[in-house]
Amino acid sequence: MKRFLPAFGTLLTVILSQSPLWAFPNVTITNANFVTLEGPIHHGLEVETNGIIDPNLTYYEVQVKPDTGGLFPPWTIYSTKIFPHDGRIINVPYRNGILALRAETRYCVRARGIYGENVTAWSERCGIIFPLPEGPDTDTDGDGLPDRREYAVGTDPRDPDTDRDGRSDGVEVAEGTDPHRGVFPQLVLRSPTTIDFGEGNAFGSRRNQHQVIEIENVGEEPARIERIEIGSVSPTEAAGFFQLGSYPREITHIPPQNRIFVPVSFIPRRRGFASAQIQLITNNPDPLPPIALRGTGVQIPDCSITPDHLDFGDVSVSDQEVLVRDVTLANRLRAGDTQPPNADNTPWGFTISTTNLGMVPGLRGFVLARDEELTVPVLFQHLTAGDYDSFLEIRSFHCGTQRVHLTGRAR
Repeated sequence: MKRFLPAFGTLLTVILSQSPLWAFPNVTITNANFVTLEGPIHHGLEVETNGIIDPNLTYYEVQVKPDTGGLFPPWTIYSTKIFPHDGRIINVPYRNGILALRAETRYCVRARGIYGENVTAWSERCGIIFPLPEGPDTDTDGDGLPDRREYAVGTDPRDPDTDRDGRSDGVEVAEGTDPHRGVFPQLVLRSPTTIDFGEGNAFGSRRNQHQVIEIENVGEEPARIERIEIGSVSPTEAAGFFQLGSYPREITHIPPQNRIFVPVSFIPRRRGFASAQIQLITNNPDPLPPIALRGTGVQIPDCSITPDHLDFGDVSVSDQEVLVRDVTLANRLRAGDTQPPNADNTPWGFTISTTNLGMVPGLRGFVLARDEELTVPVLFQHLTAGDYDSFLEIRSFHCGTQRVHLTGRAR
């Protein structure tokens, strides 16, 4: 930290730039050792942490690599689904579906906290040795490798073909090929392919307006999400109604047997039914099915504006009389509109401005109750010659920014 700062503004900048690191507690690894685990996982690594008690903590990310004392081999993502409720102890089994921790090998492990889109610094511990676990020389899966040998090379003693490539672990070890090399990722949607948010308001205050898309990699290779697209929207402005929430974009791969959670919310800006589709673009051999989104906006006023274009025509700059045209704003349904009525009696509060000061509204802001309407004069001052092209912008919380195109010519 610098001893002296030239001005208070600089100090404030430094504080603000560091605030994300201060806002979220770091995970600290206090100890890491080989341990015998109960159940079919048999053995693995026990990572003791300081424990984080913070409701904003999403989960831990854990990575491992052989302890070579250098940068290579690089770190490998081991798990992205270790949740805070696992407590102070993180158990890392000897294999996670593709990555195997082999006996008689030294390893490094590191972990960090994931807070939505924010991540903390890594905490690292090296020099961890996996001894060969005690056990009988039986061959549980009949692949030609005794169980102790399978633990030594990191294959699964309960699966004769750990990487599912059609060749047994015993054959691959005998021939010198890699029994851990999988064939492909396989992503599966664990959430429904249709998400119905039901009724939602523009404040997003209802629990049903926030859902989660759950994706699991059940294949043998790491999977990758390239991008997430929202399309097939109806009505056209509904593209902004369905919003992706914070998810860890820093995690570029989903290891086998791991899941990722993508929050999605329905925040409508107009009343009535809206729909869209989410398409997940991944490296999966087969495209994932689109996810249909739908919801109905309620507690939203009718933001009706007519007309959508005002043309003042031609006027002489020597004409001292200001031209006036009217725009009607109403908190009621337009004729032929199929939206449900404003049963919530929600008022419409708005402000008005223009993009060209030569064309100005006669009113800057107002609130309309249900079924009220207001005529707003728009003045064309034509002080200088030229073509005028502007927009009257009506901004409101519920309906966003709506525009009326203004044109005119001064000669």
